[in-house]
Amino acid sequence: MSLKGTAWHRMAGYASEIRHTANDLLQGKENVHKSVFDETHSAYQPMKERGVDGLFDWLYSVGICGHASKPGLCVNGSYLDCNPTEACAKYCYACFGHYIMRKVAIKGELIALAAHLDPYRVAHMISCEYNVAPTHRHGEALRMFDKGDINDDWLKVIELLNERGIRTQIFSKYPELIQKLDRDMNVIMWSVDASAKNLHIYPTLPLAFVYKNKDYPMLDKLKDRFLEYGGVVLPIKGSKEIPVVPAWAEKYMCPIDSGKKTIQKGVIKRAGEWRCPDCDLHGSAGCFYGRSLCNIKRTLA
Repeated sequence: MSLKGTAWHRMAGYASEIRHTANDLLQGKENVHKSVFDETHSAYQPMKERGVDGLFDWLYSVGICGHASKPGLCVNGSYLDCNPTEACAKYCYACFGHYIMRKVAIKGELIALAAHLDPYRVAHMISCEYNVAPTHRHGEALRMFDKGDINDDWLKVIELLNERGIRTQIFSKYPELIQKLDRDMNVIMWSVDASAKNLHIYPTLPLAFVYKNKDYPMLDKLKDRFLEYGGVVLPIKGSKEIPVVPAWAEKYMCPIDSGKKTIQKGVIKRAGEWRCPDCDLHGSAGCFYGRSLCNIKRTLA
């Protein structure tokens, strides 16, 4: 399988150049690697002058959490941590649109670098931002890695967030890492598609199944797993086909990706508009079916 030439490969190369520049700045090098992360970016001079302290000063000024429309509040990581399948590398939504903007790409890499340098400080900053977020005032799960994926540094950050009472929502290609997390405090899903061959290795992990209608037979074989452990069916966004799934799978379909709801754009929610925290709060469908905020509160009571 070659990922060369895919959208993810392009963005990972971009990320590698940014990270090279950032590391040079932190090390105080005279000849800093040239990339899109240059003197015109607001983090460049603080990092050049004050190293790690400059990086965190900048993050304090701009905030770590992003405000992507679908999750409402999210923490982005690095493309370099991704472990994509061929289909994921070609079609990942996080390799298109506003995600490819220079400032967005740089911020994601600097956040991931900060998590590596000081996970305790990153967890503290995230918790401060989460606690004043209007989209999560009831304790809804914080979406991690709207782009990027988990690693050992982020594992520590998430555990620290859990200690502060913050639940997270995670889609990941690293089952060996997410299975270490507390399932009462983290809505974890192993991201897979029809090319997956090793689902038996972690048989109790909930799945996030990227779906096309041709995958109907494979999805139907996963019925018992979904019914026992939960998960979500994610029709490919922007696809022209109307998703057709087995009757049992309807409640596991993402209401936004399936077209039943539209993403809330503004502060005021209009009829038919939705965000991930709404599924968590109401336990309606998809990722949070059976694992919503109300279910978790009963479990922990």
